[in-house]
Amino acid sequence: MAEVVVLFGGGDGGGFIILNGRIIRIPPYNPETAVGRAQAVLNAANSLVQAASVNKELSHELTATAQKLSSEAVAQISKAVAPAQAKTA
Repeated sequence: MAEVVVLFGGGDGGGFIILNGRIIRIPPYNPETAVGRAQAVLNAANSLVQAASVNKELSHELTATAQKLSSEAVAQISKAVAPAQAKTA
């Protein structure tokens, strides 16, 4: 089954991510941290998806790359916020 991820906010002011039905708070962060770098990757993935919508010849490759980048970024975010989540659990 595919993993469904919904990201709210996500700027350096923090945000929330819904991952497999769980709401996880993303605390504010410095863009130089792992979460900041992951946010930059998500922004790049978003740009690829937008490019795929206007370039039909490359749509499949751009979308596949965006999905791979997004999955890696979400894993980085989940790993980075896990210690904070453990403290609040």
